[in-house]
Amino acid sequence: MVSLGLLAAAVIVVTVLLRTFVVGSYWIPSASMEPTLHGCPGCNDDHVLVNKLSYKMHGFKRGDVVVFTKPANVAVPEKVLIKRVVGLPGDLLTDRNGSVFVNGLQLTEPYVNPLCKHGTTGLPAHGARVPAGKLYVMGDNRCDSKDSRAFGPIPESSVQGRAFVIIWPYGRMHYL
Repeated sequence: MVSLGLLAAAVIVVTVLLRTFVVGSYWIPSASMEPTLHGCPGCNDDHVLVNKLSYKMHGFKRGDVVVFTKPANVAVPEKVLIKRVVGLPGDLLTDRNGSVFVNGLQLTEPYVNPLCKHGTTGLPAHGARVPAGKLYVMGDNRCDSKDSRAFGPIPESSVQGRAFVIIWPYGRMHYL
């Protein structure tokens, strides 16, 4: 009986440690990442696993899908948001003809929602320079996303991890 109790306690401790420091699961509550991640009214919201260690081993990469603590100036009920990194510290982002340009070069973004006919708009006319220690994030559904265009670049320290796989619903399971 004691052995079984110790085993159960060890499993609980390991599970808590893994969820706290290694991997977490999150669900997508809005359409801001369509079509990459579903969170639209009437659909089964996607659930993703987030690697909480990835940025302790390497830096951020443009194109990463990250989960981060919601900035204080964002009026949504969720405590965390999920968006795609489009700008790294030092980058100058501009939009032209609905496309994002980073340091003068057009960013290839096959993940952007093609139903958003206007593409990416809303960057400042002079562009947006990403400060040191911050990231510029946008939803893949550029027509329906509260992102850095609205709340500015986010601190790297607010990132909880990188989403790497959809785990639910079953038919949508795949790596991001």
